[in-house]
Amino acid sequence: MVAAAPRGIRHRALAVLLAGAACVVCAPISQAKQDASTSSRCLAVPPSLVRVLHAGLSIPSGATLRFPRAVVSRDRKSLVLVSVALKAPQLPRTVVATWAVDKLAADATIVAVDAKARAYSDWARPDAGASNISMKTDGAQASRRCVLTHLH
Repeated sequence: MVAAAPRGIRHRALAVLLAGAACVVCAPISQAKQDASTSSRCLAVPPSLVRVLHAGLSIPSGATLRFPRAVVSRDRKSLVLVSVALKAPQLPRTVVATWAVDKLAADATIVAVDAKARAYSDWARPDAGASNISMKTDGAQASRRCVLTHLH
């Protein structure tokens, strides 16, 4: 098993990474166009990164991560949004959780982006100065749609 860096180090590393990234303001795209382009943006998540995400879960044993998919942010090329369907006996239903990583590898810096990722994992929340990573960040909703297409 690959050991992840302590929370503070991961946290600071992502803040430094994002502070240097250029922010591009994109023109809004129609929802239909976004949906059509989402599938072409979906990337497979390497099993090594999935294992690291699983190791960071705060849910007792029995949890599975299904349909892990990633999307590279158009605004920040060094930012990848990863969503998974999280299923566990303790959960009443399958939930989709989203994290941000700096690369698709086991040694990635990982931060929780949405409420589900924060609730069910030990991964850090982004620093206030980390360029406001949220579900509004380009790629976050797209990565969720990549997962949701497999759940329906």
